[in-house]
Amino acid sequence: MQLNSSFSSRRPFTGLLRQLRPHSARRRIAGLVAGAVVGLASMISGCATAPHSNESGWLADRNRLPAFAEDAFQPSRAVPGIDEFLALTPEQQNRFLDFFHDRSNAYLPPNQRVHEFLVQNLSDVEFGSNTLTAAQTIERQLGNCMSLALVTTAYARLGGVEAGWQLSPARPLYSSEGSVIYSADHIQTRLFSPAWKSGDDTYDPNAPLRSYLLIDYFTDQPPRRGLPLRENEMIALVYQNLGVEALSEGRIEDSFWLLREALEHDPRNGQIYNSMAVLHRRAGQEEVAEQLFAHALELAGEELLILRNLRRMMLAQGREQEAEQLHERIQALPDPDPYPKLAQGDQALREGRLNDALRHYRQARRIAPYLHEIDQRMAQVYLETGNIGRAQREFRRAHDNAIAEADRRQYQAKLKVLREQL
Repeated sequence: MQLNSSFSSRRPFTGLLRQLRPHSARRRIAGLVAGAVVGLASMISGCATAPHSNESGWLADRNRLPAFAEDAFQPSRAVPGIDEFLALTPEQQNRFLDFFHDRSNAYLPPNQRVHEFLVQNLSDVEFGSNTLTAAQTIERQLGNCMSLALVTTAYARLGGVEAGWQLSPARPLYSSEGSVIYSADHIQTRLFSPAWKSGDDTYDPNAPLRSYLLIDYFTDQPPRRGLPLRENEMIALVYQNLGVEALSEGRIEDSFWLLREALEHDPRNGQIYNSMAVLHRRAGQEEVAEQLFAHALELAGEELLILRNLRRMMLAQGREQEAEQLHERIQALPDPDPYPKLAQGDQALREGRLNDALRHYRQARRIAPYLHEIDQRMAQVYLETGNIGRAQREFRRAHDNAIAEADRRQYQAKLKVLREQL
């Protein structure tokens, strides 16, 4: 099954990019002055597919929506408000405000002061797959791009700096966890400069052109352009991330109410309906799931992730002819997903066709050089051929790309065994 999330994880912000190499353990915060922009972008899935906004809200589309199987997800769960995710502890607030109002920083524009504080206090933040609150992310020095967007937004709010958000234009990142394949885009935060009135020293918040600093925690050269997000879209993506994470952990009731909250904020986001459909299928509500997949496609268009999920359900139901028709539609679309190539390589490896396996794994790596699973498979092929040196290099790469500490320990152990063999 495939979900779209903030990577996250998954690359929810996770949300991550080929050139950003989000799996690397540590990255510097990059602050980039972007060109003048018109208006104010407003908010996330740290990583989620571009949403379709509808400011009229949930009720305007209510009559057109497929019904959810709410009875399958009882009892209902209380969902935290977005302010709880942006709240900082008194200690965190005081530390920031002391820096922000320090005389030695008074020469800096407000948005630059927020950036400098982030550089000094979060430059060593580590990438984590789950979406955390701003306070948790600061305390643990760990978070996905969505978590870090929340941190930046919380500090900006505290300093009276306007914040906006954008989805990076880079291709989505993929990750697997058990039976779930995640796809996520990368979220970046904009810290807007105050606009000046001509002729005096007062701010004009309504000036049409606003420059901003683009904040990215995982690269020194973030892409400048991206899809601006409205605030309701950003909030919806936070809840989508959380809903996908809950589903991956088997908390299907929590997942339903989190995803439903996401749709309260952005009822026109087809990817949230895709996640809802996957959830309903997991709960045995396949008829409702199919309606939700159809609605997701109506909103998002020919979206590869949704089509694949629907096709998997049809194949499981024995609807071979309909599944084949979907396969033809899928084949006509560009494919950023490395897992089909990975699966072909696995099949070739099982059959002893080692050269074919390497070819498929290399193709998968060109699509997703950040996936440690590909490195591990290539190392296995080289072990089969007796090329211990190449196998070592691949295991080292897998170790560097892995996020989970358990995976990193496993690769370290394999490297130790190979060194002893040599």
